[in-house]
Amino acid sequence: MTITTKKAFAYVPVAFFWALDWWAFTTGSYASEKDKVLPFLFAVLVFLYMLPAIIAAHRDHSHFLSVWFVDL
Repeated sequence: MTITTKKAFAYVPVAFFWALDWWAFTTGSYASEKDKVLPFLFAVLVFLYMLPAIIAAHRDHSHFLSVWFVDL
């Protein structure tokens, strides 16, 4: 697997959850203005959760798929 493929593979879950988060943010009704920060917090947390796989992809780690599956 090439490093470009690894990078694309690492960012797919992040992009999927951000798109889902954007959809939830634009279609949701909120009880208060404080609730509007939750989708942004969720997007940041998903990125941080997948960060080990992203780092492994950028470093061309030999066990990238194992790291990715554990993160997923």
